[in-house]
Amino acid sequence: MNKFLEYYTFEREIDKFLRELSKLKNHYALTALVGAYLIAPHVRPVDVHIYVSNEKDAETFAEQLRLQPIPRGGNVKFVIPYDEGV
Repeated sequence: MNKFLEYYTFEREIDKFLRELSKLKNHYALTALVGAYLIAPHVRPVDVHIYVSNEKDAETFAEQLRLQPIPRGGNVKFVIPYDEGV
């Protein structure tokens, strides 16, 4: 089962958040509604799901993007896949 690490960003503009994310050198993949938004921006996502390789990568992203950890209800969710092929 995938592991989710939840964080919160105060950035309200999804496009600005995605621009900041794209400047980072880490490997990641956007998924869920935000991934679809990049292809067909018909619905504005309210949260961001990001596949990362491990918890350390998630912590690095969180630090670089100035995210706050939160136990539940975060608007940025790092997903660590159970399957290495993802």
